[in-house]
Amino acid sequence: MSERIGWWKFHRKIWDNPYMNKPAYLAVWCWLLSEAQWQEGKRILFCGKKLVLSEGQLTCGRKQISNATGVPSGTVYRILEMLKNEQQIEQRT
Repeated sequence: MSERIGWWKFHRKIWDNPYMNKPAYLAVWCWLLSEAQWQEGKRILFCGKKLVLSEGQLTCGRKQISNATGVPSGTVYRILEMLKNEQQIEQRT
C-alpha cells in the first residue's frame, strides 16, 4: 500500500488513552497512522472506481490489517468499532 518512506511521531499523551496499554489496539492504531496518506491527491483504483485520497485517508480491509499486524480479524473489527465510536476514525463502506 505505502512506499514505506518517511516518518511520523506521536505524543507521550497517547499513553493516557486507556486502550493504548493493550498491544492489539496499539498495533492497529499505529498501522492505521502509518498507512494513512500524508499528502493530498493520491489517485487510486478501488473496487473499479477512481478515487482521490486526501490527507489522513486510506483504503483497507480488516483482513489486510489483520495480516499486517498479526491481530485476529475479529479483534480488528472490535478495535475499528471502538475507534469509530470514540470518533477517532471515520469509516466508509
